[in-house]
Amino acid sequence: MSTPSQSSSKPLTLRFTDHPRPDVPEPPLTPGTLTLVEGATGTEAMRQRLIIDCAQNGRTVLHITSGNPIDSTGLARRAQAQGLDPAYVLHASLIARGFTAYQLSALLEERMPDLLSKDDSIAAVLVLDPLALYTDEDVRQEESMSLTQHAVDHLKDASREHACPIVIVQPRRPAWDPSPSRHGPASGPSRKHVADLLGLLQTVADEHIGVMRGDAGAVGAKGCVIELPQQERRVHVAETGFKQARLDRFALEVGGRG
Repeated sequence: MSTPSQSSSKPLTLRFTDHPRPDVPEPPLTPGTLTLVEGATGTEAMRQRLIIDCAQNGRTVLHITSGNPIDSTGLARRAQAQGLDPAYVLHASLIARGFTAYQLSALLEERMPDLLSKDDSIAAVLVLDPLALYTDEDVRQEESMSLTQHAVDHLKDASREHACPIVIVQPRRPAWDPSPSRHGPASGPSRKHVADLLGLLQTVADEHIGVMRGDAGAVGAKGCVIELPQQERRVHVAETGFKQARLDRFALEVGGRG
């Protein structure tokens, strides 16, 4: 397996399939822009493709996550399937985790700009599910809105100041009806509050991409639907699993080195 340090640099895009298709959008990640990817499916594979693309250019991706783990096993398998050294690709990821809304804000407003100033290898920043913490039941709604507003303002400023594309990957958040029921009072954010926070992200982002579950109708293949509201585009992408490299191929490679 190879380490792709010799590869020439190429523009970064968000790819939603392993097999090139002219009708599937591949939005470019332009330096200085903030992109929102909002959806319920397909985002993990998209992130893995971006990490691999950066690794092939000898660059790294900074992940700022709300406590959620990165699927390192899936990333390693995808790297193997492309004949790349999984360890090289895994090391192309820098991960910072916040476990409270205030820790996340500190990462976005202080730690992230500091890292971008000091590390020229960072090609892109992925902010994963920030609303998981900003809609936490321990955070008052007024404070939640204020924290989210400050966070996205800092993201946009940092993207422009450091000429680095930043992508917010926001899954659909659950929302509870605030009215009490026979099971007791509601314990989560109201639907309006979640909608207001999502609306804030959508308003501030330079590019908005929606990823929804979908199927191919008569074909019956499951996949996702990519929406680009600003371009009024909607495209179905069938689920296409990447081919994992065969074990005998690695056995031959190991044998050849001996």
